[in-house]
This record gives sequence, C-alpha cells and structure tokens, in this order.
Amino acid sequence: MSDRLFPTLLSPRGIAWFWAGALVGLYVIEFPVRFTAPEIDYANAIGVGARVFARLNVAEWALLGTMVVFALIARSTWRFWIAGVVIAALLGFETFVLLPELTTRAAEIVAAGSPEPSSAHRIYSSLELVKAAALAFVAIGPR
Repeated sequence: MSDRLFPTLLSPRGIAWFWAGALVGLYVIEFPVRFTAPEIDYANAIGVGARVFARLNVAEWALLGTMVVFALIARSTWRFWIAGVVIAALLGFETFVLLPELTTRAAEIVAAGSPEPSSAHRIYSSLELVKAAALAFVAIGPR
C-alpha cells in the first residue's frame, strides 16, 4: 500500500486533497474557535484573521504552483486543466480584488473603526465554496 500512497500524494489529486483539508481545518475548526474564545476580543480576532488570510493566500499560490507542476508531469487531462484555471482565476480575484479590501476593513475594525457595509466578505466566502468544489473535482475527478 505504501508504494501506491507515496505517488498519490505527489500528484495533482494529492495536492488537492491536502489543500481542501487545510481549508476545512481553517474554516470549520480554527475560525469558529477564534471567534468564540472568551480570551480574544472581536477586534483582535479580526486582526488575527487578516494575518491568517494573508498567509493562507501565499500558501495557496504555492499549492497551485505545485499542483500545476505535478499535473504537467502526470500529463493531466483537459478536465483537470479546466478545474485548475477555475482555481487560479478564483485565487487571483481573491488576491488582487477581495483581500486588499478585506485587509483594509480589518485594519479599520482593529483601530476601533466601523467600516462601511460591504459584500466583499460574502463574495469571498462564496468563492471559497466554489474553490472547494473545484478542488474536490481535482481530488476525485479525472487525472
């Protein structure tokens, strides 16, 4: 079994599983705990969240690059590449459009401000669901 497991981990599917697992860990475990911990006030939770999102974004670009390299090596099908383009487009939109706005809003909240209403967080969350679906497609779909 270990002979088959190692090559599976070093593949687009393995990277997609790892990436999806990291997202689940953050969104299902870490974020709810941070916002419900009595030791952390809301502004600090928001400040930590902004840092987590920034680091997650860097890690996601690294994972995307690694997944592309493994896909080239594996000679993945056009179905994989469509999912990969969707993931890259979502990540690019998050990085260059949404994260700057969300970071600015977080800084305002940390500084005891009250930013104007925005749909950026809802859009980001919705795109994360689409990204998770695309990662699941890569993880369980065609090579």
